Amino acid sequence: LGLDEAIKDSIKRSRYVLLVFTGEWCRYCKEFDENVLHRSKFVSFVKDKFAYLRVDIPKNYYSAPINEYEQEAFKLRVKLDVETFPTIFILDRSGKPLVRSGYRRGSEDAWKRYLLKKVKYLQELEVLCRKIESAPSKQGALRIAVNALASHGKAPIPFLTFFAETVFAHSRLVEDKSMLQAALVLCAHTSCYKTRNR
Repeated sequence: LGLDEAIKDSIKRSRYVLLVFTGEWCRYCKEFDENVLHRSKFVSFVKDKFAYLRVDIPKNYYSAPINEYEQEAFKLRVKLDVETFPTIFILDRSGKPLVRSGYRRGSEDAWKRYLLKKVKYLQELEVLCRKIESAPSKQGALRIAVNALASHGKAPIPFLTFFAETVFAHSRLVEDKSMLQAALVLCAHTSCYKTRNR
């Protein structure tokens, strides 16, 4: 199947893993293949920006796997709770899912923009976590986290939630979750207000 190999490649090249669950029997998977995944420019884009893994799921995916590939695909599908196809993930260099998306109609350029935006957010998070880790004091780390949340008032609310959850999980700040949640609520309110008043 190649998840271990994809992760090794992502570590070697400092890239995220793009993981796509698909199936030859699936109408929307075929549409996604034709309009996006098999387009030469998109293939080049993925090779340049990600370690790529495609998992083809058999039509009878609830049945017992019949070969080694299907066994590995079944385990990965269950682990990531995939029930609809296609499903697209961006994984970190340890194999942890960071972004999950279902199928959305769009051109290869639209998908490139979507993925690049997600990667940009994830890279910002990595930088933020390094800043939190290197802050000279707990108070300094907390200030960095709150200011980072406040600076993302224009970001979509799902991203703000993901952003905050990542910060909450940070070992230096886990005890300050309530304060960071308050910052998230403020950011989400600001985001809604700006959206309504455009």
